[in-house]
Amino acid sequence: MKNLALVFCSIRPTQLTTHVGDYREEEYFKTVQQIERVLPESYDMVVVENTIDHPDQIKNPDAREYFSNLEIISLGSGKNIGQKNKGCGELVMLNEALNQLDVDQYENIAYVTGRRLWSCPYSFERTASSKGAIMVQNCHVYFDGTVRCNEKNNFNDTYFSMKTDDMKGYAAYSMDRLDELSDKHISSEINLYEFVHEKNLSYEILDWLGIVRNEWERSGNTRDLNNFHVC
Repeated sequence: MKNLALVFCSIRPTQLTTHVGDYREEEYFKTVQQIERVLPESYDMVVVENTIDHPDQIKNPDAREYFSNLEIISLGSGKNIGQKNKGCGELVMLNEALNQLDVDQYENIAYVTGRRLWSCPYSFERTASSKGAIMVQNCHVYFDGTVRCNEKNNFNDTYFSMKTDDMKGYAAYSMDRLDELSDKHISSEINLYEFVHEKNLSYEILDWLGIVRNEWERSGNTRDLNNFHVC
């Protein structure tokens, strides 16, 4: 059976400046292309987006052309609740994607945050060969030497994977408690950890992702190399 990579994007959130929105277009254009390059042949890729209604709204002409040729599920800016709780925004996107797609044809579903630069297919290969779920507990090493590790009792949801029925269960579980997550500012990482342990899912820990992220919010400068870190 094939596997599915759901790639989550929020290209132009309305609360950000034009400069940052333009930079995010550039980031997503490069990072999603790289995901497509490293994906093993056993995967299909679908982009899920919640800040634009159609790729025609992308300003960068190269990015606009690229995304126009991908399979995209667009929730549109009207369903972007991520401004209040970013994790809840992606959980709504996950649920919408699972409802729209014929996911029963896939053995595994990988949840992939799009604004990351993937260096290799390792994580996807581990998912394809796993007998259960793949979870991540790792550290982030910044280019300035700072090391930040995950807190206890959560799973990093930059990347994780589950068998298809388990991913559908996770989406339903998350929708049932969406108001609680949003109102109490419970992170999606804690939500994921609680689901896996409440349902007693079998899982493997992935210590290394091999991705680079620009956490520009750290200093507010989109081009500051000290904001980049390796996961």
